[in-house]
This record gives sequence, C-alpha cells and structure tokens, in this order.
Amino acid sequence: MHLALTKPLLLHRYKPVVSGSLYQRAADHVSSGYRLLDRGLLLDLAFQTSPTTKHHVQWEGLMREMSVSNKTSFKVRESSGPQLKSMVRHMISVDQRDEAVFPTRGARLHICNELAGLGGSVASLRAELHLQLNYTLSQKLGLVVQASGAAGLLHDVYGSSVADHFFLGGAASLRGFQHRGAGPHCDGHALGGRMYWAGGLHVFAPLPVPGAGSGLGALFRSHLFLNTGCVAFPDRGSAGEWWRGLGAARGAGGAGLCVRLGRAARLELSYVLPLRWLPGDRTHAGIQLGLGANFL
Repeated sequence: MHLALTKPLLLHRYKPVVSGSLYQRAADHVSSGYRLLDRGLLLDLAFQTSPTTKHHVQWEGLMREMSVSNKTSFKVRESSGPQLKSMVRHMISVDQRDEAVFPTRGARLHICNELAGLGGSVASLRAELHLQLNYTLSQKLGLVVQASGAAGLLHDVYGSSVADHFFLGGAASLRGFQHRGAGPHCDGHALGGRMYWAGGLHVFAPLPVPGAGSGLGALFRSHLFLNTGCVAFPDRGSAGEWWRGLGAARGAGGAGLCVRLGRAARLELSYVLPLRWLPGDRTHAGIQLGLGANFL
C-alpha cells in the first residue's frame, strides 16, 4: 500500500518537487530467514542543480516488524522484533549517459548518505556509492565496453539489524551466486555485512544477425562479463580484520543475452561460471535470469 502527495514548484530555477508518502510494504527474505513489515512516512524534496544532476533530501520515519521462523539462525533471530527508525537522507545522481538501458557513452554516479538516530531505537551512519562508465569501442561493430562499481559502509552506533546490512549475490548483483549468496552465513542464512565493494566489466554487442541494430533487433544485446565483489562483517575494533574482509573477493564470468524493457529496465539471461568463492558462499553455475533497472 502506498499513498503519495506531490507538489511541483515549476517557477523555481532548481525545479523543486515536494512530496509526502504514507506506505506499508512487506517483503520475505527467504535466503536470510526473515520477513519484514514496514509502515512509515517519507517526506522528500527533489531538485536539480543542472540538467544532469538531481538531488533528493528526505526524512523517513518507520515502524519495522521483523519476524522469523523456528528454523531461522540465532544470529538473525537477534534482530527480530519491532523497531522504530527515524532517518535523514541525501541522494545525488549525476547521469551523463546517452540513455539508461543500453548506453553507448557517458557516465552515471549515484551517492546516498543516510543518518539514523533522530529518535527511535536505531542510530547509524550509512553511505553507498554506484558508478558506471561507458565507452564505444567500435561504432561500426556496435561494441560498447561498460565498467561499473559500487561500495558501501554502515557504521552502527546502536540498534542496527540484519535488515540494515548490505548483501551481494544474484543476477542483478554479483552474478554466479545465489540471491544474497556471497558473504557471511550462519546455519544456511545470509547475514550480509557492514561494508562491501563490487565491480563489473562488460562488453555489449548487437546480435550477429542482419538488421540487429534497428527495429526489433535494437531491443537485444549480447554481452560478455566479469564481475567481482566482497561483503564483510568484521569486528568493530580491528582495523586488520576490516582490511582482510575487504580483500576476500569473489568472482564470476559469463556471457548472455539482454532484452530492453521500455526505457528504464532490461531482462538478462546469462550463462555464468563462478571463478572464486569462499567457504559458506552459495554459488550458482549455469543459467541465471535477472530483471531490473540497475545491474552490476
């Protein structure tokens, strides 16, 4: 359930838009053994400082109920129960790509900083960054190379739960691993981590058939890829443990077919081969299907 009110202020040079949303959302995270029910209020101020630079300044307050089953691991159970969370957030997105789904040039940078603790039972600082670079290798052949990267850090003051952690694994995240399959696990359940990094390298090309660059053929791309990443939950006071956690990289490679879905999303069917994993990780070799707007 989602109810939103929006008020654009069209006469201002920064094109601000003020909105407020009341929502209730539920999500089952089977790979981590819990279910979330969030009820909250989100206030948002969106504005532009240039045609390619967009900002969001938000306040969000929510009541979170985390429920578990009798088979859920103890480390996940520690986070179960109700939580009251209040946070302020700033997001900036700089998008200079020629298009969102199959870009041939340009870059996109997205940064999100979040401070929780203005009331409620959780206090933390969370930062996350996403970067994508695109370059045309051969305009005649339609070859495009894409490099992408992401990183995040969560500093817990008190009250942060498994639901606040970062996770890696899945067709839209770290290919070659099951959903949330890379990183710390306990009794078969993904715990995520308080820091992560990930990177991907792709080569996109039109299908090797006549007319692939126009008409229906323009909806399809073939691609080769390598992706790598790490998610860790080191001891808070050990700097050496943090660096060792950051160095525990996983990796996978493969090839596949991408299909454009409108102007903002794509369907990706890939054959993936895990190249490096650690004990406890849940790998996925073979066919992997992904659907989304943002891929690593």
